[in-house]
Amino acid sequence: MFENDYYEEEDFSSMDFADSRFEKIHFVRCNFSGSIWSNSLLENCCFDHCLFSTAKLNGAELKHCFFLNCQFRYASLFNALFDHCKMTGSSLVDSESSCFELRGGDWSYTDLRGIEFYKMDLSGVNFRNADLMQAKMEKCKINNSNFDWAQTTNLSFTGSDLRGSSIQAVDILGIIWKRTKIDLEQTVQIAAALGAEYQP
Repeated sequence: MFENDYYEEEDFSSMDFADSRFEKIHFVRCNFSGSIWSNSLLENCCFDHCLFSTAKLNGAELKHCFFLNCQFRYASLFNALFDHCKMTGSSLVDSESSCFELRGGDWSYTDLRGIEFYKMDLSGVNFRNADLMQAKMEKCKINNSNFDWAQTTNLSFTGSDLRGSSIQAVDILGIIWKRTKIDLEQTVQIAAALGAEYQP
C-alpha cells in the first residue's frame, strides 16, 4: 500500500489500512485522522508529529514503533498492543483506551491524563515527566518503572505492586496509595513527604 519508506506532510485521513502489515516506514507531520488500522501489524515504523484523531487502531499490534509528538484524541485503541514503543511527547487524552495493552517502552513526556490502566503489567516502563494526573493504574504490576518528575496528582495506584519503581520528585501526597505494595525506599519517601506536610 505504501510504495516508499518516507512520507512527509501527506494526508492519509479516513484511509483503510486494516489487516495490513507495515515495516520500517517513516512518517513526518502526516494526517491519519479517521483512518482504520484494525488488526494491522506495524513494526519499527516512525510517526513524527502525526495526527491520529478519531483513528481506529482496534486490535492493532504496534511493535518497536516511534510515536513522537503524536495526537490520539478520540482515537479507538481497544485491544491495541503497544509493544516496546517510544511515545515521547504524544497525547492519549480523550482516546478510547479501554483494554489496550502496554508492554514496556518509553512513555516519558506523554500526556496520559485520566487514562485507565487496569490489571496491566507496566513493569520496566519509563513514565518520566509524563502527565499522569487523574490516571488509574489499578491492580497493576508496576515493578522497576520510572515515574521521576511525572505529574501524579490524583493518580491511583490502588491494589498495584509498585515495588522497585522510582518516584523521585513527584506529588507523593496527591497519589492514591490504597492497598499499594511498596518497598522500603518508597516507604521512606512517603514518610518524609508526610513529615514535611505535617511539620509544625
